[in-house]
Amino acid sequence: YKAGGFNTTAEEEKDRVFKPEHSWSYEAGAKGVFFDGRLHADASLFYIDWTDQQITQRRASEQGFKLRNAGKSASKGLEISASVFPSKALGLHVDYGYTHAVFKDYVYNESAGIDYSGNFLSLVPRNTVSVAADYTVPVNREWLDRIKLNARYSGLGKLYWDDKNEAVQDYYSQVNATVSFIRKGVSVEVWAKNLTNEKYVTYYFEMGKNRFGQPSKPFSFGVDMTISI
Repeated sequence: YKAGGFNTTAEEEKDRVFKPEHSWSYEAGAKGVFFDGRLHADASLFYIDWTDQQITQRRASEQGFKLRNAGKSASKGLEISASVFPSKALGLHVDYGYTHAVFKDYVYNESAGIDYSGNFLSLVPRNTVSVAADYTVPVNREWLDRIKLNARYSGLGKLYWDDKNEAVQDYYSQVNATVSFIRKGVSVEVWAKNLTNEKYVTYYFEMGKNRFGQPSKPFSFGVDMTISI
């Protein structure tokens, strides 16, 4: 439940008040640990049914935003994750999520005949993927306890930036890696992000006939130190 309210700068009387948002959420899942702890797995299915979902829209004058209600929306999908530990030193992890979120009833502008019913909800990625591996090397020296290696592939998409489903971000992925040198409460981490220098848009919006987008960060690397007292 999300409380209703009013727009202080409504341009039309029908947009002055927006109704409360109601939703019913259903989820079923299972998780388990197998093979003496070497495999951890869980999976779940979900369904969310919205009535009068509150949607942010740009005002007709392009000056500011307003809240209004979509008639009905629904989101359904699944989430799966698994971790495998072939040895005490090695861990392999996989996560996947799928979401199908659509407007079941959403008339954007009745007088202009603009109907978004059947469109996908904006900013909701269809797929999310993560594959990671970490490996710990014991050193047991006076100056160093262990070295931890980690690599992760993550992907997301596709998603729509707007309710009219015209601005699209296709599926994209990133590869990150770290090497950590650990000695008791001190950790020095050498990291690299976006190793493949993947290019994508992290944020997008329109104002009038102008379109604005924020590009992704390029390949980068650095060193961090953490001290725990």
